[in-house]
Amino acid sequence: MNLIKLKNVKGKKLISRAAAAILSMTLISQTLAVGAANEKIINSFNAVPTGQAIINNLKYTDIAGLDNNSKNSIFQNGSLGIYISPGSKKFNPKGYITKEMALYLIYTAANRVSEVDEQGQALNTDRPVKKTNPQDVLFDGSLQLAANDGLISETDLADAMQANQKTLGASDFKRNSPVQRQEFATWIAKALMIPPEPQQQELLNNFSDWKSCKPENVPYLEAVLRAKVMNGNGSGKFLPQGMVTRQQAAAILKNAENIILPLRDLEQRNATVEGIQSGRDSSNGSTTDYNTITIRNSDGLLDEITVTKSSRKPVSNTNELTGSATASYSSELPVFKNGKITGSSDLKAGDRIQYISGTEDKIVRYVRVLAKNEVAPEEVEKGLYAGIVEENNPQLGYITLYNEDGTGKTPLALSKIRTYNYADPNDIKAYKNHVEARLDDIEAGDTVFIRVDSNNLVTSVSGVDNYTVRYGKIISKKLSSIIVEADKKQQTYNIDRANVIKDGKLVKYSQLKDGDSVKLLINEAPNMTVLKEITVEGGDKLVSNVYKGTFDYYNSISNTIFMNDPWTLRNGQWVKETNGSKVIELGNGFTAYFDGQKRALKDLTLLKDNTVYIASEKDYGNDELAVVASFTDSTDKEVPYDDKVYITATNRFVLEKNFVNITYNPGTIVIKDGRLVQGSSVSTDDYAYVMANRDNSGSNSTIVAGVVSIEQRPGTEAVQLYRGRISSIDEYKTVTLESYSRLNGTNWVYANTPMTFNLSSNTRITDTDGIVGQGDFTDEKTQGTFSGRTVYILGDGTDAVEISTAPFGNFNIQGIVSNTVGGTVAEDGTVIQEPQSIILKNCRYYNTSAHLWVSKGDSNFNILTNSLILKNNKKINPSDLKKGDSIRVLKKDNAVIGDAYIVIVE
Repeated sequence: MNLIKLKNVKGKKLISRAAAAILSMTLISQTLAVGAANEKIINSFNAVPTGQAIINNLKYTDIAGLDNNSKNSIFQNGSLGIYISPGSKKFNPKGYITKEMALYLIYTAANRVSEVDEQGQALNTDRPVKKTNPQDVLFDGSLQLAANDGLISETDLADAMQANQKTLGASDFKRNSPVQRQEFATWIAKALMIPPEPQQQELLNNFSDWKSCKPENVPYLEAVLRAKVMNGNGSGKFLPQGMVTRQQAAAILKNAENIILPLRDLEQRNATVEGIQSGRDSSNGSTTDYNTITIRNSDGLLDEITVTKSSRKPVSNTNELTGSATASYSSELPVFKNGKITGSSDLKAGDRIQYISGTEDKIVRYVRVLAKNEVAPEEVEKGLYAGIVEENNPQLGYITLYNEDGTGKTPLALSKIRTYNYADPNDIKAYKNHVEARLDDIEAGDTVFIRVDSNNLVTSVSGVDNYTVRYGKIISKKLSSIIVEADKKQQTYNIDRANVIKDGKLVKYSQLKDGDSVKLLINEAPNMTVLKEITVEGGDKLVSNVYKGTFDYYNSISNTIFMNDPWTLRNGQWVKETNGSKVIELGNGFTAYFDGQKRALKDLTLLKDNTVYIASEKDYGNDELAVVASFTDSTDKEVPYDDKVYITATNRFVLEKNFVNITYNPGTIVIKDGRLVQGSSVSTDDYAYVMANRDNSGSNSTIVAGVVSIEQRPGTEAVQLYRGRISSIDEYKTVTLESYSRLNGTNWVYANTPMTFNLSSNTRITDTDGIVGQGDFTDEKTQGTFSGRTVYILGDGTDAVEISTAPFGNFNIQGIVSNTVGGTVAEDGTVIQEPQSIILKNCRYYNTSAHLWVSKGDSNFNILTNSLILKNNKKINPSDLKKGDSIRVLKKDNAVIGDAYIVIVE
């Protein structure tokens, strides 16, 4: 089939080859079948593992004034490891190349650096006094290999190895002398195996100074001229005896890339960036964040480049010098764009690129983004136009396009009209993302190609999504909008018809919560921003602990905070830590506040002996890291509250029972649904534990919240615990109890009526031997039948969440968790075996006859396989029980030992 060639009309920017490929399949060749929704990836590439280090090494401070071609030569050779300036931020472009350096560069380009090193090490081994500079050893190896290959003579080698180069004469081979252009040309031709041209010197003879060349060099000079590796000075001279600057050497090596790249198992490709997607993989025990750059190659097919942004193992490696965790593994792309060396984050959809990758390892070493004038002009077929949609209105019969740079929206911006009318909207052929679509599926922000007839009326449209992906955190969720913080900026997005995806499934907007980490898919046009999709990122970082203590000091080397007299917040109460001091490492985004004002780490020494609240999270290696610290004045007095929010206002809220006005500031640690959120997330009817501080320094004392922990409380949701005998089971659908009792406080309220619960794939069933598959949950007359068995059912309305066959417990025992026994935890915090029993202190049991609580001794209760442990109306594991938790246990008697059937964290 004939692919369309597109022309670069003045004022238009070529839309990505992705759109051109779509057109060639959809608009031109109408006889072709519609493509698959997910186009096949032909080649998969990876970014270079040391990419960021390469970028850092190439950020020279003395090349800003060079032209882009010179910069590209320097950056390309540096990225390929051919031409580097180790340990220096200056490239010294006007400095001259010495003979020894020239040979080393040429052999490095020819992929023979291992031979250079071998020769150099052999020479150094035979010396009685060894050279200690590694670069000198490599230069020695280059000279020896050059003599072996005939690039220099044995006499030249002997001169070069003279210890005292100052004793050599003017005609001798001085290794530190600047290399001549004719020498550099001859050596590069021989090392790169460019065949000499001994018969005719057609190009060399055109230069007025060709006779000053050494005769033995002439065939090689002609060869490099024909190969366009070297050139004249533009004034009719080759300058054979002239010197070679570092800038010129980089250009010469760049000119020889067609020869050098295959020798290094590399190739150069052209493509257009079509899209960039981010993702996360936790399947192999470590967590890897990555960006996948989809590119349309010169054959019109799809390739991809994967950049690994971070790879975090469960247990971080440690810097043996500092003791701190080492940086996570990342790969990166050295990218030359707009005259600067940068990384993959600066690549955008529509960028035309040249990139160098391994033919075998498929690793991309270098990317150059082509400027507008570097993109080869392509012919636009008559009647075919490209642009980005500003407005598509099939009802009124028109579509308006603008160029990628924002021009083309008014008659003054382009001589051609940018609004096109539809011939008949009902007959328009429309395609979106490679598949047939409706005309109104073409949206503002889409990249499109349209075909018009002789009357300039649109007959067909082909478009692709032009989405922008942003990652952020929901700061506040309103009725029909969300405020998201991304890159330290906040923006409001209207929800409208945006899809919400959580755990890989479409969910309702109501499932979004403040503090959620989200990926946003945004369609941006000049006059509007449309939120298309919200994906709640998995692996949310929940607050693991909130600590209070007396601040001691900050260690900048280990990046840790030391505090004395530490306490941990548990259900609105401070629980004393076993140790008298605590050390906690700071996370990457750690922020410190004093009196509501942000403070730099260097200022923390001024806060010694002040009270500090610290919220921590677990990283992907299960290590605990501090994310925020809030310091209070040592004279402030803490006042705790356990209450319901009555009303909210700007920077404050009122508690219902105490009817006290609580203020908050940026330093207030606010936790809601386990996530760290802002104070504005506190809502009416929230149940909150508040650790406030009374400031008595002014004329009017104020109460400022240091910590606000908003948690669901037992009995505040529709989730209830039932118990009854199973009368029937409709497999995979429902289970019916012949009668039931519902737990209400400490009493079971009996109802002599059947009750049916719905089963779903999320219903979990446990028996004495562990979890039961729903296929085995049956009332058939078999040995393992559940017909007639008495069970507990945790019901969310009429939906069964948990079903347990634990025995009936009619004795209520309360206590504080002192410890759990029998559990095993790995070094990284992963639970290997769940605890087998719990130890309680401050115990009491409920006397149903006297209707009062009676104190009893410390207790030790066994946890059964089918014991039901509930917190905030949800089942949790025994390992989730924490020291200091106040719990209620249902068992068969009030003894201090025995089996716990139901455990409720209160």
